[in-house]
Amino acid sequence: MTNFKSFFLFLLICTVAISACQTRIENPSGNCRIGDNKYIVDNYRYIDNVQLLVDCQNPLQRQYWSVFVTDETGSATIHPAPGQESLTKTFCENPEESLALLADKYELCHLQQNSTGSFSPDFIYSPQDALAITRALHRDLRFQVSLERRSVTPGFRETDVIGVCRFNPDENSPEMQVMCEREQLLLDTGWDAVNNYYDENVFELANGLNKLYGID
Repeated sequence: MTNFKSFFLFLLICTVAISACQTRIENPSGNCRIGDNKYIVDNYRYIDNVQLLVDCQNPLQRQYWSVFVTDETGSATIHPAPGQESLTKTFCENPEESLALLADKYELCHLQQNSTGSFSPDFIYSPQDALAITRALHRDLRFQVSLERRSVTPGFRETDVIGVCRFNPDENSPEMQVMCEREQLLLDTGWDAVNNYYDENVFELANGLNKLYGID
């Protein structure tokens, strides 16, 4: 009877707090934690059966691409999905041997346009490969201005904008400071701040994003 009660209690705990009973895989990149400085992932929310693997060997001061592992299968996905331009630059233009092997394994250089018009892959990776892919992408990451669209590429999160505003506030131009105050208000009120910035700030914003991420 005692054993039965213990087993029933275990099942009850699992039902109420299932995440505590899930098997978490060991992070292949190290033992860093989500809250450790550059391993913070903006806008991340814990989801049942999904584990975030932060890259403890991330060469930057901030994560742009993140790896998520599904508990049931142990397979990994990357969010946001890497775009064709980023993949081509890192994996298809004279890559080092280890990256060329990953490109061949996941056909990263032969993407087909999907039904939404996007070339971004929706692959299932092994956790170790996913971390290696994001690490390589982070090494080549640089925010730039698209003169045609008068916008910053690749796209960025609203918290990135606020991060730039707070990084070196004394260096913000008056126009940039106006944008910062406006973006903070939009974020506080629940509106999407990403697309609400002034065209004349795109160069200052791109430069600020590179500094924020620790990109030389």
